[in-house]
Amino acid sequence: SYGLIGSAPDSLGQMEDIFSEYGTSLSEENMTVADNCVRTWIFVRDVDTNYAGVVAGRRNYFGTIGLTPETHYIASTGIQGAHPDYRKVVVMDAYAVKGMKPAQVRYLQAKDHLNPTYEYGVTFERGTSISYGDRKHIFISGTASIDNKGRILHEGDVRSQAIRMMENISALLSEAGAATGDIRSAILYLRDAS
Repeated sequence: SYGLIGSAPDSLGQMEDIFSEYGTSLSEENMTVADNCVRTWIFVRDVDTNYAGVVAGRRNYFGTIGLTPETHYIASTGIQGAHPDYRKVVVMDAYAVKGMKPAQVRYLQAKDHLNPTYEYGVTFERGTSISYGDRKHIFISGTASIDNKGRILHEGDVRSQAIRMMENISALLSEAGAATGDIRSAILYLRDAS
């Protein structure tokens, strides 16, 4: 699903609307967000201002469908982005797999490098691996230069931040039996291109 857009007036309501709409569209295919969605990309206008609403809206929706730290969340990235209609503060792309069995899915944590996201109030998995027998798809969430206590490392040093970010990604991939050489698609977001 691409370009899901909410109609509420704020980021919290729009995030809830988007997930509700997505859940409805998945149900038409005999799927659910909890059982079939493995990755989301959330684009937020004025992310520094509106991300808190996205976090709350996602957490609220997940609570209604039984997703908790004890069950699982969904691999995700939330980043600055904008729809042409200024009233649309949140846009989400999502990826779901029909027919996936719970035994095929493994949630990646790399606890020696990263802390669980719920420790700082957000609800996404660090990564998700899906085994198909002859191959595996691994979805890594947006990550940054952080440690296993959730502390930001190397503030102001983009080179060192990039190195730590890759260490975190490598640790997640390793947990799924993969390495950086297995990466087929990656997106790097910079706050300031200069």
